[in-house]
Amino acid sequence: QQVQGGDPAPLLCPRQARILCPVLGSPVEKDRDLLAGVQQRSMKMFKALEHLPYEERLSNLGLFSLWKRALRGDLINVYKYVKGGGRQMDQVRIFSVVCSERTRSKGLKLVHRKFHTNMWKSFFMWRQRIRLYLEGTGINPVPVDLHEQQLSQEQHSRAHINERFQDQRSDVSGPHLLPVRALNEVFIGESLSSRASYYEISVDDGPWEKQKSSGLNVCTGTGSKAWSYNINKVANQAVEEILNIAKKHGSLNMPLNTELVQKVTNDYNESLLYSPEEPKMFFSIREPIVNRVFSSSRQRGFSSKVCVRSRCWDACMVIDGGTSFEFNDGAIASILIDKEDALCTVLLEE
Repeated sequence: QQVQGGDPAPLLCPRQARILCPVLGSPVEKDRDLLAGVQQRSMKMFKALEHLPYEERLSNLGLFSLWKRALRGDLINVYKYVKGGGRQMDQVRIFSVVCSERTRSKGLKLVHRKFHTNMWKSFFMWRQRIRLYLEGTGINPVPVDLHEQQLSQEQHSRAHINERFQDQRSDVSGPHLLPVRALNEVFIGESLSSRASYYEISVDDGPWEKQKSSGLNVCTGTGSKAWSYNINKVANQAVEEILNIAKKHGSLNMPLNTELVQKVTNDYNESLLYSPEEPKMFFSIREPIVNRVFSSSRQRGFSSKVCVRSRCWDACMVIDGGTSFEFNDGAIASILIDKEDALCTVLLEE
């Protein structure tokens, strides 16, 4: 699975199998046998190879056994320790390389250091994910996969309509937990980009507020480096103009220079980023329309729960840019963080 945005794609492993990653060593024997059995059964899915022994099936497919892959990971880590290691290796310092005076020796020896049980935190990161509930009248909990096909706006709408008539669950009105989790962001808006999105929003169970905008973006810490960051970041020119206005009104008594403008800009933009492990979301209202009917008391901010009631004509709710749900008038989405949905990822060296 690939994480979109500024972070590199991590190697994923489930919560129950964190020790199976070959970063800290080979897996324990019982878990190795369990995974080897899964790999053997999966090899039998190839009809042309099902009559061959397990070793020959691996050879024909160009694969290695679980034991060889674990051994390869151990050898790579030993090489890193001897040659100086990487960022993660230097942080935990499991071994140290010392000179050896023994005869018939290469002159180097790995000495084991004492370490704490929380050392795995230097390799693993629990990335929070967004959970979504959909309820209301005429909702369609069946998604459209945007990765499988590049759809035009007309095709996208037709795909949602076809799915709604083909699936009998479209009349579900109670809270329906969607079968996907958002690792980066959730976007809600009209399918036609030139049409303003009309909806009502409630942040952290607060009062409902009518809004019109170019759409709503709700992201996690992982996604805070990607689309959300580009929506909310400011440029040096905007900061310089604001500081000049403040100085004009006598509220700023200091000389303005390029270094100050750059520092203020960087500080603000960095405040938009936060750790993927923090159990909170960051919502952004894109280009809000403010008048006597529609308001925008909070254009952006951190929250633990966001509820959206659609008043749109032909809208969709897109998860991580790849899974789209119909989200038209009458549908209500509850967007929140649940720690049980956290995804364990392995930090790879840059």
